Amino acid sequence: RGIRGSHSASERTAAADAVLEHLRACPPYQTARSAGLYIGVRDEIPTAGIIEDLHRRGAIAAVPCHDPAGGGYVMGRLIPGDRMAKGPFGIPQPHNLAAIPVAELDIMIVPGLAFDRHGNRLGYGGGHFDRLLAGYGGCVIGLGYASQVADRLPAEAHDRHIDYLVTDEEALRIRP
Repeated sequence: RGIRGSHSASERTAAADAVLEHLRACPPYQTARSAGLYIGVRDEIPTAGIIEDLHRRGAIAAVPCHDPAGGGYVMGRLIPGDRMAKGPFGIPQPHNLAAIPVAELDIMIVPGLAFDRHGNRLGYGGGHFDRLLAGYGGCVIGLGYASQVADRLPAEAHDRHIDYLVTDEEALRIRP
């Protein structure tokens, strides 16, 4: 977490702009009509520009939302102008939950503490994205700073590999 926390607000903004530019070069992003992604908080790559870009081109954007009825997370549609509420851990989510099955999303854009060039992703330890991605057959894009890329990360059987890695320095296709 220290690597991510070392970026100033202006560096995070510049990184977000560079990430969006690299993301736009990824074919799965270019053709996606729907995308699941996170709302960047704290030291994560900000995703507001990606959400705006998706909405501008008529694509659906969905973010993880805590579902009190089920006790876990589901993907909820973000509608421009809708009110947001604070979910667990203070992460914003749509006030009115309009759940979208993960399987219906063309791509999933996920954060992480670290990534490697073999498609491994180190999450935050809660397993929230791993559970959301369980059985997901679409394209998974890891989003982070170049400083978060390691040579090799440990992987467990339940981990879902990423297909693309997009940082402030590059977009890397890992899996066909």
